[in-house]
Amino acid sequence: MANMHGHDGEDDGFDDFLSEEEEECTLQTQEREALVRRMKTVGVREGIEFGKESTLQEGFDKGFNTAVTDAFRFGVLRGALSVALVSQLFASFKDEEVREIEACVEALRTRSLRVPSASSEPPSDVQADEVVVTLAQQWLARVGIQTEDKATA
Repeated sequence: MANMHGHDGEDDGFDDFLSEEEEECTLQTQEREALVRRMKTVGVREGIEFGKESTLQEGFDKGFNTAVTDAFRFGVLRGALSVALVSQLFASFKDEEVREIEACVEALRTRSLRVPSASSEPPSDVQADEVVVTLAQQWLARVGIQTEDKATA
């Protein structure tokens, strides 16, 4: 008598429940799904790397522009104050005022050499920078030297 699988004899346990065609289709489906998972993983990794690079470059560009602008601004004021000191434009000023001008020159030098931290500058640093810039501009104005402030222009 023929059994359910279409061949006579005893079931030897090696009969597949799927035909070869069905088995091949299942394997192809599994391989395709595995490939899709791998491609998604690779895509996510590449997206993360691109995002990191893009974010880092954007942060670098912003930080670089700010640092260059600030260093130039501090340098111009420091140079103008130094030249005014050497040229004796402050000769009629009190000794205490001259020391304040020299301290202002040093503060500008320190700020122009400052390496910004990875995080954004605290507001107190920005405010302190503005105080020093304003003082320098006021000292220079007292001897008739006007500076154009590019940062606010």
